[in-house]
Amino acid sequence: MTRYQWPERRKGPLRTVGLILFILLALLTAVVAGVAGGAYIYTDEGAHALAPRTEATKKALKILKDVPEAGQAANALIIGYDHRPEDGNAPSRSDTVMLLRADPSTNTISMLSFPRDLIVNGRCPDGRTYTGRINEAYSYCGPAGTLETVRSMKERYRGVRLDDTTGWANYPLAFVNQLWNMIVLAEIVTMGALARDESRGAHYKPEFPKRDDAAWLKSTIARQTDKGPVLEYEPIDVSLIPPVERHYD
Repeated sequence: MTRYQWPERRKGPLRTVGLILFILLALLTAVVAGVAGGAYIYTDEGAHALAPRTEATKKALKILKDVPEAGQAANALIIGYDHRPEDGNAPSRSDTVMLLRADPSTNTISMLSFPRDLIVNGRCPDGRTYTGRINEAYSYCGPAGTLETVRSMKERYRGVRLDDTTGWANYPLAFVNQLWNMIVLAEIVTMGALARDESRGAHYKPEFPKRDDAAWLKSTIARQTDKGPVLEYEPIDVSLIPPVERHYD
């Protein structure tokens, strides 16, 4: 009997190259999966670190539930609240008074900060006046006092003077040229905040902690007149995307 055996098949160079490529692809997949897993764990830990922990923070997040639409510029007047335990029943101060503007179209953020020790001619809506620091306006007569004090700065602007009188690279002159616009804008933002009796997005009023779509689902538009800014309103078209309440719990 004669036995025949099939000749052993030799491995060609293409098969060897294919095996090497397969091993490299497997290693690359493992590396990508490891990096993705590490990034997920890092992001998840960061989210937990920034998550609200106290009840007060959770309540604040429920109130600050509307985020401005992306791609549009936004202005905000920030009035700080400073009340310490040793102050007792004394009124609070506002050590922080800043005007912010974020403009995604130009990828810029502008800020005008009023130093808390800035000496101003403070005025209250009831006619009371004082000469002192700007942070005292809030304690004397509340947010309306801050608005009236900002308006008084328009009068002081007319007497502004520069210590730098050079004719080139005069940065104080460039700032003063924009200061008037900043003061007017601060007045408009404060007027709009006082008129809007609701809480929406970064705008919060303790007397009106809820959003009021029935009365305030509209944009505030300021028109400059000879007597100062005048507020007008324009309804928002929600026919395509109706507003919904945002929850953080």
